[in-house]
Formats: sequence, C-alpha cells, structure tokens
Amino acid sequence: MLLSMTGYGRATGSFGEKTISVELRALNSKMTDLKIRLPGDYKEKEIELRKIINDHAERGKIDMIIDVQNADGAASVSLNEALFKGYHRELRRLVAELGMESTDLVQAILRIPNVVASASGEVNEDEWAAVCETVKRALDQLQDFRQQEGKALEADLRLRVDNILTLLQQVAPFEKDRFERMR
Repeated sequence: MLLSMTGYGRATGSFGEKTISVELRALNSKMTDLKIRLPGDYKEKEIELRKIINDHAERGKIDMIIDVQNADGAASVSLNEALFKGYHRELRRLVAELGMESTDLVQAILRIPNVVASASGEVNEDEWAAVCETVKRALDQLQDFRQQEGKALEADLRLRVDNILTLLQQVAPFEKDRFERMR
C-alpha cells in the first residue's frame, strides 16, 4: 500500500483529573527527524517517546506536542520564588547601573528556565502509561491519515498513467509516417 509522508494525528486521554492531548504532524523527509514538545516533568522520558514514535512511524519530519492540563484547564505549575527574587534583584541593579529604563522585568524573568516549573516534579508511572497510550492512539490516527492520503495519491498516479497510455496509443499511427520521413 502506498503511504503519504504527510499526515496529522490527534488524540486525547485522561488520567484522574488531568486531560492529556497529543498532536502529531508529519512531513516528507529522507531521514527521521523528531521534534518533541512536552511538559517539563516528562523530559526524562523523551528517549522512550522517540522509541515509541520510531516503532510506529516510518521516516519523515515529525512534530509532536504533548499537553497535560488539570480539570480546571490550567497546567500544574509552581514558581521558584527564590530564583525569581534573585533574578529580579540582579536585573533591577543592572538596570539602575546602566541607567536603562525599567521595562517589564516580571515577564522577562518568567521566561527564564526553571523560574516557573511544573508542580509535581516526579513522573507518576500510571500517568506516564496514560500518556504513552494517548501517544500511540495519535500515531494510529497519523498512520490512518497517511493511508488515506496514500490511496488518493495512488488513484491520482494510476489516472495519470492511464492518460499517458491513452495518449501513447493516439501517437502510434503517426510513428509510421515519422520513420518514413526520417529515411
């Protein structure tokens, strides 16, 4: 069966009060190129995710986004107050020292890694199993999309080949005259 290299897959799952969303986008590429965006708690599991994707998807550029939200729609996060205050103090000092205008330091500090982190810090194995199951369902959807697109591509290619064969038959009567003119 002909498979398209482009595709899209999306799946949602749940674990307790959390909603897990997985979105996959695939484009054509000679090599497997994975780009994975996931909550910080799962960073240590990225290699495992890469293996799951490689086992289910052929080559291509694949972007995966995993989002985990609490029932109220918010992600579980915590603010590292000591780190925030340290950055704030140092940035205010630097702004004063350089005679710069104080811009919105809060927004800048919140973008610094580890100032805002996910609250749990640990990966619950049951939750991780739910994430993996959701990833596999999204991969199945991606594969279905690739198969449907592949069928459409195959039909288009067959139509084009049939058109070429039809046109070739229409050219055949002119071949005899062409050979005689060449002599």
